[in-house]
Amino acid sequence: GDEGSRCASGSSDVDAILTVMADVAGAKLELDGAGDAVDGRDTVAAAGRAAGDCLAAALGDRTGCVGWGNGAAGAASAAINLRPERPGLYWDARFADEYLEGGLATEHVERMFRCLCDGAYVSLHVWSTGSGAGDDALAADVGRAVGAALRGATECV
Repeated sequence: GDEGSRCASGSSDVDAILTVMADVAGAKLELDGAGDAVDGRDTVAAAGRAAGDCLAAALGDRTGCVGWGNGAAGAASAAINLRPERPGLYWDARFADEYLEGGLATEHVERMFRCLCDGAYVSLHVWSTGSGAGDDALAADVGRAVGAALRGATECV
């Protein structure tokens, strides 16, 4: 069918962020995982790395695409380079609280995207624009902004 992404990492917050990112990017991501009953740290790392590995496989040798893209959504913006000299995450998104409503530590959102960068071998810069929409909205906006940047970066040249 023409269904969207389906993520089942064991964390509803991780699933929501990765699903919206993939859907905005125009990709279909299917992710299954057991989840980490302690603090979500391993769940986040595994989900981010798996999403990054999927992205790397989908990109192949990365020829024929623009290679860089920018995206913005609500309180977040992102820029991505698919062919960096050095992959990595440059994070400047600021959460107000320690946890999202689903229980995920806000510090783990950054960790997830860092692992995604490692898996995909990309350079990603994420920042918040300070609109004060709340942490759950910011996490979703980060997913949307990264998805929009990915969509732009993967356009054919």
